[in-house]
Amino acid sequence: MPDTKIRVVDDPLERVEADALILNWFIEDKNSLPAEWKALDGKLNGDLTATLQGDELRGALYEIEPVHTGSSLKVRRLFLVGSGKRADFSVMQARRVAAAGARAARSRGAKRVAFALTAPGLSVAQLAEAVADGALTGPLEADLYRTQEREARRLTEIIVVAAKGDKRAAEQGAERGERVLIELDALAALAIGEEDEAARVDVLQQHHAHRRPPAVVRRGERHRGGIGPLDLARAGQGITNAGEGIESEVERAHEAAL
Repeated sequence: MPDTKIRVVDDPLERVEADALILNWFIEDKNSLPAEWKALDGKLNGDLTATLQGDELRGALYEIEPVHTGSSLKVRRLFLVGSGKRADFSVMQARRVAAAGARAARSRGAKRVAFALTAPGLSVAQLAEAVADGALTGPLEADLYRTQEREARRLTEIIVVAAKGDKRAAEQGAERGERVLIELDALAALAIGEEDEAARVDVLQQHHAHRRPPAVVRRGERHRGGIGPLDLARAGQGITNAGEGIESEVERAHEAAL
């Protein structure tokens, strides 16, 4: 996996330092400003309010809307990501919102991306884990590590913005999300081979799409555009073959916590 740093801060939104800041909004927010954005909107001279009330914003799930920041903030770009209805929001949607924001920011040259997402019904740790997971796997592409052009576009830092008093819980969630992906990538490397990066990215993309450990190719087989069962009885560190997929102690603990 790319060497991307994950950090948690509890700074006010208007003081966050990054290349891009990702916020999510719900259909219920279409004509009203969320209270936690008030100070940020003040720095932007009401641009957030105007954007939420504008005709351009339709409310589509994962819709991306950039907001001009000028020199009023310590972030160069701000993106609003549509999140549907509050009652329908889930861990999966939180991950996909983070992934959509990460892709939008990266496509515009951002390397340090901050996420200040709202997730009704999710704990602080669950949300931080979803952000880490989605932001790490969402932008992955085959050959991401090989070409200088793609290397230059990768994210170098993911910043999770937590509320005051929630920083430690957010750190625990972000660490868990990062650890699951590191373990999955290591297992893919063991089964597929370090040199077959396209196949390893395929494994991580499947994980992102389905939020479960996908099956990978048998040891020694070459990747042929598909993912087959893993021929490993046990590879240490709590990793086992679960027949139709890979499971680890960390992953099972994650799923049980959701």
